[in-house]
Order: sequence, then structure tokens, then C-alpha cells
Amino acid sequence: ELCMGLIDTDRAFYAEEYGYDVKLTTLEPKSCSPKHNLVIGKSPKLKSVEA
Repeated sequence: ELCMGLIDTDRAFYAEEYGYDVKLTTLEPKSCSPKHNLVIGKSPKLKSVEA
């Protein structure tokens, strides 16, 4: 679980470098899936459309 968290954090930082708004979260309950971590990213292109 720790290793997957580190990988997901690295993925989030990588996406942020390219302008994405990123949120890390988990599915509840944690027993629902062995891969319950979520990396949610919003494209920088969508930000310009909203403005």
C-alpha cells in the first residue's frame, strides 16, 4: 500500500508539472478494491474554457 501511494503521488506531481489540477483520494471502504487509490486530474485545456 505504501509503494502504491508513492507511485500515485509521483504520477500526481508529474501531471501537475504539465498544468493539471490534481487530487489524490481513495475509495471507501478500502476493502472495496485492492487498488483503491484515485488520481483525479483536470486538464489545463478545460481551465481555459471555463475562464
